Amino acid sequence: MILSSYKYIFYILLPLVKINLIFRIRRNKEDPKRYRERYGISKLKRPKGNLIWIHAASVGEFNSATGLIKYLLKKNNVLVTTSTLTAYKYCKQMFGNKVIHQFAPIDHKPWVVRFLNHWSPNFVIWIESDIWPNTIKSIKEKQIKQVLLNLRISPKSLDKWKIIKKSFSQIINDFDKIFVQSKNDLKLIKKITNRKLNYIGNLKLTAFAKKINRNKLIKIKKELGSKKIILLASTHQNEEELILEKIAPIINKNSGIKIIIVPRHPERAIDVLNIAKKNIPNCSTKLNNLSFSKFKCFVLNSLGEMKIYYNISDIVILGGSFIDMGGHNPIEPAKSKCAILSGSSIYNWRDIFEEMKSKKACIICKSTSEIIKNLNILLKNINSEKKLMNNALNYSNRNQILINNFIRELKPFLVKNNA
Repeated sequence: MILSSYKYIFYILLPLVKINLIFRIRRNKEDPKRYRERYGISKLKRPKGNLIWIHAASVGEFNSATGLIKYLLKKNNVLVTTSTLTAYKYCKQMFGNKVIHQFAPIDHKPWVVRFLNHWSPNFVIWIESDIWPNTIKSIKEKQIKQVLLNLRISPKSLDKWKIIKKSFSQIINDFDKIFVQSKNDLKLIKKITNRKLNYIGNLKLTAFAKKINRNKLIKIKKELGSKKIILLASTHQNEEELILEKIAPIINKNSGIKIIIVPRHPERAIDVLNIAKKNIPNCSTKLNNLSFSKFKCFVLNSLGEMKIYYNISDIVILGGSFIDMGGHNPIEPAKSKCAILSGSSIYNWRDIFEEMKSKKACIICKSTSEIIKNLNILLKNINSEKKLMNNALNYSNRNQILINNFIRELKPFLVKNNA
């Protein structure tokens, strides 16, 4: 009943949906030249041959799919849809024109059907939890196989779905196969559906990073010299202030330390700079290509270069975990042999964080106050820091074979489509 109402309510809300799209364009959250793609209208032609459609809403979801995309491109055309501009830009940096990119059609059935008629995908892969009822149902009606990978559920989402458990089951029953992100997600989702779920590991562990610009890396390392680098990575609004007010006394009094801040959303760089200056006056951005040697603290607005900054960093304080955001990927800094500190909001990555913690490959801070305690331990005891770094690297290396497990599970769908 609820899903049927949703379909018709969407017709009533169409004027508001279109107005919201206009506002998003004005706020630079949509591409003004490509907004018609949100209505299922494309300027591009469908290529001949097998076409696999992968939907990855934002940067995190897209990054999870990169290892899979790299494999599928060997024998298939790959269409990637995202919902955000940032994810599109990252997709462009990672794959260039090797994949077809479109902005995902808004979940209004006529627009979705228009999209499907134009692209006629042979197989559809959904990443994580950005699932849309009208789109999923339309794919099912066209008898196109679809698989949901890395399904996760946050505590808030779980509470909402508990109220309408039947609707949740109806939506996910249209998938041909579902793989959850973690054992914890498997346990939680089973509370709201009897649908068979599979778990073989976290798809995010199969992600590959874009090749580093070696010239840029060498240049930055030369500018930094022997300074110890603390990186605040993928921070969110309000989080920078919480962290900086705690660690600023350590940073300001130690001439051997520099701090780099890379907010999750690059467009926030100027706002973050103003926050940083309140705590660390000798602070600037890299907007003007300033040398790293001149300032104590830098706020960066770069996209797709995080691997460079993980590579030059000694200690990484991972954002999204000191406010209620569920944390960010600890594997990326682990691969760069960083000592990793995180807050306690890690539900997006709980199994991995807990496993890393048990192997002493990261430190979970229950509060921002604990950052000072753990930071002081790492700064004063080089052996503790090196041990944490080595444990993180060892943990990240043991997860590289996971992509083979996912390919094996998807093979029955791919073989049917000559993939």
